[in-house]
Amino acid sequence: MIGRAVVGVSAVFLSLAALSGCGGPGSVAAVVSVRDVESAEPVVGATLVVQSKSRDHPLSVDTIFGRSGPSEHRRTTDELGMARITLIEGRLTRISVLPSDRGSRETDSARELAFVNIEPEAPGIEAWDRWLPLVSLRGRPLELKLERTGAR
Repeated sequence: MIGRAVVGVSAVFLSLAALSGCGGPGSVAAVVSVRDVESAEPVVGATLVVQSKSRDHPLSVDTIFGRSGPSEHRRTTDELGMARITLIEGRLTRISVLPSDRGSRETDSARELAFVNIEPEAPGIEAWDRWLPLVSLRGRPLELKLERTGAR
């Protein structure tokens, strides 16, 4: 009797894993460029915060075993206003632009200059290889461009 229950539960988990793609969505490596709209000069030394609220499907194996959740990483733009980032396929992503992280004790939200909420892989969204306006919260208007560099 117990053996049949274990087999039944195992079958349910295997079915969920098959339906959910096991490990959730993949990642896309990209380069993001940030520039000033008015001068077209690159924004050098800015901190980019890249956030996705959820990495995995609610029924994925990673979620069931507690290995999923939000994804966040930080990068600093170089002398060309560029930084390498990773996007989660099929997930809404917020890219925030902050002044340099050095020595600040303020929260990210208090320092945020501009942001964009984007899902680059969504149907009808032309997010790759073109300049996109950012929502400016303070300072000059900024824009960014995403360029795909491959899968990760």
